[in-house]
Amino acid sequence: ALSELVGCMYTMGPEIRALDGQALRVTGVVSTAKCPPGDNMGLVKALTLVEPGDVLVVDAQGFAQWCLGGFELLRHAHAERGLAGLLVNGAYRDVAQAREAGFPVYATAVAPYSGPKLGPFEVNVPVCCGGVVVHPGDVVSASCEGVVVVPQRSVQAVVDALLARAAAAKLAREPLLQRLFDAAASF
Repeated sequence: ALSELVGCMYTMGPEIRALDGQALRVTGVVSTAKCPPGDNMGLVKALTLVEPGDVLVVDAQGFAQWCLGGFELLRHAHAERGLAGLLVNGAYRDVAQAREAGFPVYATAVAPYSGPKLGPFEVNVPVCCGGVVVHPGDVVSASCEGVVVVPQRSVQAVVDALLARAAAAKLAREPLLQRLFDAAASF
């Protein structure tokens, strides 16, 4: 598993979970926003800066009484800018709309009310999400198994390790498969 390669320092805690229950898988390069509790001005700015395939990771300081917004904020960034997914250390809403659009949203909670838009905020700075410090340019992968961050400096080493594991697993399976084929041929 990817989490075994990066270790516990880069595996988010279980509080960051898929809001729709389906846990749509998403992997992409990280863009970030840091927002005061319940304020989505930073998220709105970050959505104007995402690149195709990016996953936006937002640190709302774990605040879950209000959400940072709904799917309408994400719709344009998803359709026009190629935003691949959203992870929030805090609350979000419009879970059904995101699910219908096939858009993965991971967060700590769902809250219906969207708070003020006052700032201050920071965009594309290191943030904390699920107990992991995440930097712009890192790679994040989220699924029903959890959320893992691959630091940008480690991406090539992790890819090499995954390829080596896949090759080793294939080699380990080949004798078993050959024995199965041999056994089947004898019938």
